[in-house]
Amino acid sequence: MPELEDLYQQALAAVPDGACRMLVAYSRARFTGPDPVADLLDDERLIVDRHHDGSVTLVWDQFNTRILAAVIELTMQELHQGPRYLSAPPEQFFAHPDGWCPACAESSMPGPEVWGIWLAQDWERAHVRAALRAGEQYDVHRFANRTVAEAAARGNFAALLRARRRWASRTLVEITVLDRDPRTAPRYRLDFVAEHSQLRLWHENPAEPAVARRNRQWPDEVLLFDPGADRIATVPGPDFAEQADAADAAAETRRARQRAANPVGFQVTTLDGCQITWYREAADDREGGLCSILDPGSAEPAQRLLDDGAAESIDGAPRGLTVYGRHRHDRPSFARAAAMTPQYAYLLTGITEGRGSTAGG
Repeated sequence: MPELEDLYQQALAAVPDGACRMLVAYSRARFTGPDPVADLLDDERLIVDRHHDGSVTLVWDQFNTRILAAVIELTMQELHQGPRYLSAPPEQFFAHPDGWCPACAESSMPGPEVWGIWLAQDWERAHVRAALRAGEQYDVHRFANRTVAEAAARGNFAALLRARRRWASRTLVEITVLDRDPRTAPRYRLDFVAEHSQLRLWHENPAEPAVARRNRQWPDEVLLFDPGADRIATVPGPDFAEQADAADAAAETRRARQRAANPVGFQVTTLDGCQITWYREAADDREGGLCSILDPGSAEPAQRLLDDGAAESIDGAPRGLTVYGRHRHDRPSFARAAAMTPQYAYLLTGITEGRGSTAGG
């Protein structure tokens, strides 16, 4: 039986040119008669097909939780009591959500378009700026206009408020959002929201190199959640950039003070263009357990070296990265690491001789 994603890709490939490519998952089930589902037949989004033999076929979308819960209950009864109502297990397929497609509705709305990036957590901003600086789109969403973008943000924060009223936990809340990335077909996907989430908006596509250079990767405006008033607050881009730069500078000052006050623990030494991360147990230790070496001049794929000599590739990590062991108590000594990677022995010798620039804490 095909996986759900396989069914989606097959259905997407079959969409005619020029047609809306928004697809959602549907389920179809045939019942021997209408009696077991009689209280469901008035659902507006339920498709009912009555057959000459008295049986009925129901078709419902993946977000119709009322129908889904009822069919699951009937299916469980069938498993325990034997076949009674279902002619066969429900089957799934993908189709265009006729009559309630958000992509079709937005396509006819007046502009101007705005571009947005949703950050579930504010610490992601450094990753966003780095991605835009490199010319990557970083899940940039295209909204029909600013009103649509603000409505999307309001919906996300409304889900947060509902969750907070039910549970005291302060963890991220899972939400379902419409993926408006213009590089792919529109579809619903899972995302997250929290008190410090934000929707960054640009009046032009920030992934365009000229736009990225002009605004230094900062947005034209930012939609934030104001927990004191339970509303959306809008911060102009220049003000947000100034606040973010000040926050980054303050954070770096705190980190510098922490490093100066904590000569033990993790240390980062820059020597001969390489970045060596290691762990020092005492303030006067000249060497310790080696964590990793990042060699920008190496074209070798990233790898993890284990004490038994085994090497593992590290997907997604930069070339020239060598990680030693898996955790703090598994890190080799400088002498052992020099034997494992002789090409870097001179770097470890340099650290013991006090060469290079070391920051710790």
